[in-house]
Amino acid sequence: MNFETIMERYLQEAEADFDFSNADLEAKLRAIPNLHSKWLRNFYQQSHKLIKKERDLAVIWRDKLNYYLHDYEYEVKPTQVKFYIDSDEDYSIIFYQVSCHRKIVDMIESILKKTTQLSFDMNNLIKLKELKAGK
Repeated sequence: MNFETIMERYLQEAEADFDFSNADLEAKLRAIPNLHSKWLRNFYQQSHKLIKKERDLAVIWRDKLNYYLHDYEYEVKPTQVKFYIDSDEDYSIIFYQVSCHRKIVDMIESILKKTTQLSFDMNNLIKLKELKAGK
């Protein structure tokens, strides 16, 4: 699955989870712990994948460093190695994957934070409905 598909899937899930337009607010309020658990599980799963990708990035950095300092057909000065590694296609691909995955984890983390605030928001909505109904 590509980055855009994963992001879109999580955004759609979040929209559905936080849609209160036609919801029974009390039922939604009782469902908050399950919602928090769902997004916490997503956070841990994606964080674990990110850690693996970051490890892959570190390994390719080490391999490319060794290659450009010792095995490359031209002599590369140590001060130029970062430029060569950053412009290396293999490294760039994994760096892009890590960057995209970091965005996914950051987005899920912000959704998770929203779930912790959700009970306050729900209570405020319930009070507002009661106030409008004249209770």
